[in-house]
Amino acid sequence: MIFLADIAFALELTALILGTALLIFVSKENCSCKQFGKIIAYFTIVASILAMLCTSYYSIRYWEEGAFDSTRVMMHKQMGN
Repeated sequence: MIFLADIAFALELTALILGTALLIFVSKENCSCKQFGKIIAYFTIVASILAMLCTSYYSIRYWEEGAFDSTRVMMHKQMGN
């Protein structure tokens, strides 16, 4: 389960880097779609930061509950416990 959190965080970090690269590229270029590029870049940056915060929060929560202690993924807890 920890690998799923790692993969999600890596993809979110990649989205943050690509959004920042797009923002830098659009800021330097003089094209007709400059404003649209900035909107897309800022949206990508904000969405990736929010996703990183969400992934971090739930990863810490699952770690505190002991979900990362075993190698198998528990789909459901037993009834009555």
